[in-house]
Amino acid sequence: FDLLPSSAGSSARPKLTAILARYGAPVPHKYCARSHSETDSKDDAMQACSRLATCGGVYHYAWAGTWFLCEGFELWHSLVGSTSYPKLAHVVDPVTANFGEPIEDVYCDGSHSEADSELSAMQACSRDVMCGGVYYHAASGGWFLCAGFQTFPSTMGSLAIPKVLQTSSTTTLPDG
Repeated sequence: FDLLPSSAGSSARPKLTAILARYGAPVPHKYCARSHSETDSKDDAMQACSRLATCGGVYHYAWAGTWFLCEGFELWHSLVGSTSYPKLAHVVDPVTANFGEPIEDVYCDGSHSEADSELSAMQACSRDVMCGGVYYHAASGGWFLCAGFQTFPSTMGSLAIPKVLQTSSTTTLPDG
């Protein structure tokens, strides 16, 4: 039988709708030796895996009907019919590429402009030079833009994602 990972737990945070990595063909009757971050759907698992460089794929734990992220992609034989999907390559999304990793258990001071989803908040923030990131208010389930990016501890499970400032490089040509 498959063993449940010791760090199994689910997050109520909604995920981005676009999957940002490509995944290979299913590998039947195999599960990941090191797995974490239980989710309820394949799309949620693939989306979360896409955001982590150390994630090598996802697997469906057939006995419980849940999905897990694979740390690397070492597979073991499954006696309950689990199936694994290897992550092949990242696809760069021009909006989400401008944001860093989520910072959990914080909120943004001066948040404003509620958005319908994480992706729409990131799109709005990308167009706003004063926006320093996006913030998920766990109690309401809403996404907001951060004025700047000053964060404070949250006890409600909220999180903030900083916008990564793009810098341009300049080339100095010699005089003459």
